[in-house]
Amino acid sequence: MGQHVKTSSMNENDRQEIIALIEPLFRRIIREEIARLGEHGNMKQFVKAEDLLKILWPESSRPTLRWLRDQQKARKIPWIKSSRFVFFQPEMVMEHLKNNNLVKPR
Repeated sequence: MGQHVKTSSMNENDRQEIIALIEPLFRRIIREEIARLGEHGNMKQFVKAEDLLKILWPESSRPTLRWLRDQQKARKIPWIKSSRFVFFQPEMVMEHLKNNNLVKPR
């Protein structure tokens, strides 16, 4: 299938040439993947509460599931109910939180 290049027998110039050749390709792939996720990724999907917390907040500053349920019960964030199932749309929740909880400077 693919060929493996022995890097131990390469000199530094060869390594730099290979990096110069593949780095732009990797950067383009990463940019395209980020754009694809931004357009069609988790932000527009309907997700469960646990997944919403993981998508919107890093682990170090993530609120608890209890907090999210309290916000939902108080109708402070948008959510979707279908039969007995409750879903959130991360993009909608993020916009709502930004628009309704922004503390403006004096």
